[in-house]
Amino acid sequence: MLTLRIVVAMATLALPSRAAASTQVSDAEKSRIASEIETIVQVIVAAANAVDVDKAFAHTSSSSDFRLADNGTVYDSREAALASFREGFSKLHSQDIRIADYHLVVLTRDLAMYTAKGSFTGTDKSGKTSASTPFAWTWLWRREGTQWKVFNAHQSFGPAEGQ
Repeated sequence: MLTLRIVVAMATLALPSRAAASTQVSDAEKSRIASEIETIVQVIVAAANAVDVDKAFAHTSSSSDFRLADNGTVYDSREAALASFREGFSKLHSQDIRIADYHLVVLTRDLAMYTAKGSFTGTDKSGKTSASTPFAWTWLWRREGTQWKVFNAHQSFGPAEGQ
């Protein structure tokens, strides 16, 4: 009986290391995943700059654990966030989102974290352009099937230039 307990205990201790080994991602795979996500971010930013809310949200998850924290407001569903952004985008002619710096960490084969900072200006439909405003993003990415989707995101804005 003691031998059985020792074998079970040893097997239990080995499980975490086996799980860690199975989730390790090679440098080549990390590079490939990072490239995929970087490309999607470029698509999202181009869509947002063109004020195409549906394309900008095309890479967000419809899962029940989706969350978006937007400058103090938390949306607990993709639909709620999309409705709010649709209203905001409807007032704009264009946006100019410029990423100054970003950091992407591939956590596992199916999870990654992207943080960025940059500047934002918006031009409304009357042609008035806002002052440049700094922003910060944190996006958590998850592979859903064969596609990468943002399932948790944060964005915040600092004071506009001259304020």
